[in-house]
Amino acid sequence: MTARSGAEALNAIKRLEKDKRVLEPDSTFCTIPVLFIAGSNDGVSDQQAAIRFFASLGTSDKEFKLINEGFHFVFEDTHKEAAIEHLMQWLHRRFPIETRTNEFQGGV
Repeated sequence: MTARSGAEALNAIKRLEKDKRVLEPDSTFCTIPVLFIAGSNDGVSDQQAAIRFFASLGTSDKEFKLINEGFHFVFEDTHKEAAIEHLMQWLHRRFPIETRTNEFQGGV
């Protein structure tokens, strides 16, 4: 992760924490599925703060996945296969194979 992408991610998190729409189940924001993936050995993030923020989200389609023995960059560490597999399963549950096509069917 570059310094810029890290700074942008932190800014996005701060904006989300201030935006009360994330708490309101009827808001447009809460129609978006949410997946948090964290490593149990993450020494960078505040796991308890992440869990509190996750619990406060108004969306009903949310999941918090803790990768056992994973670190901060779960998609780049020694347990990345578990993180990738979980992400793929999560995506496939929301976008079943029957709804996917090999060609673009829309217009510009």
